[in-house]
Amino acid sequence: MRIAWRYQNQPKFESSPSHAKFGHYFDLTRVMDEQKLSSVPVQTFSVTSEMSKCLECSEERKSAEDNVYRMLISRIKSAIKDGGFTTASEKGLENRTILRLVLHGLGSPLWGEEQHISNEISSALTRFLFQLRATLRSALAVCLVTVPTHLFQDPAFTRRVERLCDTVVKLESFVGSENETNPVYKDYHGLFHIVRLPRLNSLVSHVPDSFDLAFKTEAKENDD
Repeated sequence: MRIAWRYQNQPKFESSPSHAKFGHYFDLTRVMDEQKLSSVPVQTFSVTSEMSKCLECSEERKSAEDNVYRMLISRIKSAIKDGGFTTASEKGLENRTILRLVLHGLGSPLWGEEQHISNEISSALTRFLFQLRATLRSALAVCLVTVPTHLFQDPAFTRRVERLCDTVVKLESFVGSENETNPVYKDYHGLFHIVRLPRLNSLVSHVPDSFDLAFKTEAKENDD
C-alpha cells in the first residue's frame, strides 16, 4: 500500500498503543557526572568538627548547639552573598543559577539535640529554621532539610518545626506495621504523606486530589 505524498513525512501511530504506566518513576541508583560536579563550587559544613570547636569555647552543650546553628546560618548567608544569589544582585544576570542547599538530619543528636529526645525543648532549632526561611526569601536558593521527627517525644514541637517550613512531606514504610499485610497495599511498600504545601505570593496553597500517595521500590537489574 502506497501512502499519499502529503502524508509520507507525518509521524506514524501505533494501531495498538503500548501499555502506559501510571505514576512517576525515579532511578535512585543514578549519580551525577563527576565533571559536572567539579565544574560548580561545592561547600560542605562539618557538624562534628564545628561542634567540637564550640564545645571548647563553651562548657555548656546547649550554648555550643546555639553556636553551631549561628555558624551555619552565617555560612549560608556568605554563600548567598559571595555567589551573587541575592535577588538584588546584578552579578552575571545572564548566567544566574539557583543555589541548592541540603541539610541532613537537622535536629538529630549529631547537631547536639539530645534534649528533644528527653522532655526538655530548646528553641535553637526553631530559631535557626526561622532565620533560614527569612534568608531564603530574598535569595535565589532552595533548601532541602531532613528531620528525624521520630526522635522527638513532644508532638507539639514537631508541629512547630513543620510550621517553619514551606513544604513538608513524610515517608511511612509498611515494614513492621499492620499495613504490611493489608491487601489494599499489597502492591506498595509505603506511603508518601503531603503534610504542608507552599503558599508563596498567594492567599491559599494548591489542594491536590489526595494528600497520601503510595510508593513502591523495585530492584534494578544488573546489565553486566
